[in-house]
Amino acid sequence: MEISVRGGSTRKVTDYLWTSPAGDRLLISDIPGLNEVGGNLEAGARDEAMRAHAVVFVCDNDLTREQYSALAQLRELDKPLICALNKVDQFSDTELTQLRSSLQQRIDQLGSAGSNTIDLVTISAAPSETVVRLLAGGEEQVSRVSADPNISELAESLQAMMDRDPVLMEELRDASVFILARRELDQSENEFRAARADELTASYTRKAVVGALAAVMPGTDILIQGYLGANFVRELCELYGVSARDIDVQNFLKLSQKHIGKAMPILLAIGGNALKAFPGAGTVAGGLMHAVAYGLIFDALGNSLASTLQETGRLRPAPAAALFRKQLSENLEKRSFQVAKLAWDARQKRAD
Repeated sequence: MEISVRGGSTRKVTDYLWTSPAGDRLLISDIPGLNEVGGNLEAGARDEAMRAHAVVFVCDNDLTREQYSALAQLRELDKPLICALNKVDQFSDTELTQLRSSLQQRIDQLGSAGSNTIDLVTISAAPSETVVRLLAGGEEQVSRVSADPNISELAESLQAMMDRDPVLMEELRDASVFILARRELDQSENEFRAARADELTASYTRKAVVGALAAVMPGTDILIQGYLGANFVRELCELYGVSARDIDVQNFLKLSQKHIGKAMPILLAIGGNALKAFPGAGTVAGGLMHAVAYGLIFDALGNSLASTLQETGRLRPAPAAALFRKQLSENLEKRSFQVAKLAWDARQKRAD
């Protein structure tokens, strides 16, 4: 009996209630979740598998490379796993024996996870047979007639799993659900941090632009290694729960400063080009060009440091500075226009 359907854009998980021969009631979820490109499990399928007490992997022939990869991923979940060979009514006895032997060998190659092994069973979920009718005119009519499903081996395997150690099955499921919850929490935390890092980067980029407009040709070393740059680094480190020692902060800023010297002429040229989109900017382009350049520097500084903190969980001056150098030259056209608009708006406010 179908009790619910959880829909996605193109796929769905369908739930059924089934009562085993021993009277146990099971909720069985049908999950069409194999991404054929690369043989990776879709995120929804993996999550459903982690919530389950046991997993049944259905195939209808020898395993393809993608199916074998997906089965291996399920194996890593460390829970009872059944490989069910479907449509066995379509094979001769000899073919079925050979196919079952081949499948068992490939399953054995995966080994066991914890105390669990992979059970191999055969089923016919929708069997049919060929029926030949002799018509009145002597002609033969061939048709396929559906027969009753044969899932006895699967039912016996599921029942054996429940009888073997129901407490252990519950513990394995609880552990998997905890891991899933932890992963979802980590993902939410990462998304929050990424969004907050973007906000901080935008804020300090604006401060750098305004600071450049307020000063008379400020030196980048003062701007970057001074109060503004150091505070920016410390706030990002605090966001990612990373200890920011003064020596590491200054080392990162000094290393970053070395990359700015070579990049500054390019940044100024790009900034000047972006300002052409704003009527009247040419008359005050000198100061605005420096403001745009400093804004681009802080934008790259924030993106590179946030990425490094997320990946390493530490403030590592050298790798972060190396990524900063790369960020300085990436996607400059789009970034320069955004920062140029920021600088132009700030300049207009100062003029009012």
